[in-house]
Amino acid sequence: MTDHTEIITFTVPISFEAHSIAETLCQQLCHPDRARQVYLNTLAVYAVDVYLRCMGIETDWPASDSRNPLIVEVMDVADLKIKPDFRLECRPVLADMTTCPIPAEAQSDRVGYVIVQISQSLKQATLLGFVKEPSAQLPLTQLQPLDNIFQYFQP
Repeated sequence: MTDHTEIITFTVPISFEAHSIAETLCQQLCHPDRARQVYLNTLAVYAVDVYLRCMGIETDWPASDSRNPLIVEVMDVADLKIKPDFRLECRPVLADMTTCPIPAEAQSDRVGYVIVQISQSLKQATLLGFVKEPSAQLPLTQLQPLDNIFQYFQP
């Protein structure tokens, strides 16, 4: 018997507000590659924040490390604080990627990892799936359905 489980995704249009937040966080960054990573991280966190709020989960993105200009200058983090006291990592990938790199600084103190595909136009983001514990190079074929994440938000 073959398992035909289909992973359901969730697509979010990326707002002007999200781009504005990303631009603000990138203003102080000198290296273009670092600025691009922070920009993509910000769009990924925005998309996960929208999804969780649609599902009735209370978030606190402004209190997340990913919104702190001093932290994003030195660390590759894309975390989203979930109330009361959880952190979820929101890692961006582009359309041609088959794995998602998870930096060392984002491999602890997280309730899980949501992988978000950012469109080439940067106008939409698709939440592809979730994993509880990542590897340094997470194959996208190992993602679990998004709704599996909700069991980890229980106090």
